[in-house]
Amino acid sequence: MISAPTFRAVASAAPCAPRLHPPLWRGAAMRERIEGPDALGRYRFSVWSENRCCRLEQYGPTRVCVMGDHGFLVQVDVEGDVR
Repeated sequence: MISAPTFRAVASAAPCAPRLHPPLWRGAAMRERIEGPDALGRYRFSVWSENRCCRLEQYGPTRVCVMGDHGFLVQVDVEGDVR
């Protein structure tokens, strides 16, 4: 069953509102997006943050996980830019 992606707040911060100075990158809230499972049973985890213009941008690579024997997610692959 494919469900809509969910966002889970990792750090709390006030939502972006029109202001004189845009928020700094470090002060922006980090959100973890969880997608899945797809047709092969894989889940994709990616971390998103708001940039200075209050737009969501992906931060880091996407981790691909599958459900293990004991019901825990096990990372099997990393997609995207790994630095």
